[in-house]
Amino acid sequence: AFWRDAVRQNPGHYRANLNLGLVCQSEGDYQKAYEYVKKASEGWDAPNVFYSLGFIADRLGKTDEAAAAYENCLSHGGERNPDVYNNLAIAYSRKGDAKKAELNFRKAIEVDPKYVPAYFNLAGYYRDRGNAALAAEYERKGAELRK
Repeated sequence: AFWRDAVRQNPGHYRANLNLGLVCQSEGDYQKAYEYVKKASEGWDAPNVFYSLGFIADRLGKTDEAAAAYENCLSHGGERNPDVYNNLAIAYSRKGDAKKAELNFRKAIEVDPKYVPAYFNLAGYYRDRGNAALAAEYERKGAELRK
């Protein structure tokens, strides 16, 4: 109720829009969440705003918007977060851009060599391309890190 009231009182307040968007996301209303977080992103260049926008856009099947939001996250201070690279790689994979997908999975590992999801995603990437040896290597590395 607090963030809804805040947005009603000041529809252009970026923090209120972001937080209301996150409330809507937690309630499963991704369309409303997208609208509020998109509004926040129009005037607030914080990496968490763009990350949230990418996450929500992805849930709505807006792959191009998700990729653009993750790219904006990286260019606004999110470059040390492996989740951003991993999610960006998934978006590129869905768009059919295999090279950018591979590059970003690898970047996630470069940023955090213990980031397990990227190892398993790279394993899947290589398996899908018929490279069983590399797939097995990345699965093994991911499994070792998960212990």
